[in-house]
Amino acid sequence: MDEAEEVAGSLKPPRCPRCGAEIDHLRFFGYELVRADAIFFHNKIEYIRWFSIGDFADDVEYRCPKCDALLFRSEDEALKFFRGEL
Repeated sequence: MDEAEEVAGSLKPPRCPRCGAEIDHLRFFGYELVRADAIFFHNKIEYIRWFSIGDFADDVEYRCPKCDALLFRSEDEALKFFRGEL
């Protein structure tokens, strides 16, 4: 085992500050503005030809995958959390 593998093996995933669960990923929510054509088909509305026409980069959420607690509102904060800098 080389040094990098030893270091990686010794690192423990961070814990959610709310529920205490070990976290190896976060649940990301980003809001996107889309356009689609709404057609009447088989007695209901169907949406076709979806296009992304913008996002709301300042309005994102990173949540705990276990308890759904809102932990961060920026990618920088999420990165610091995984690096152990918070």
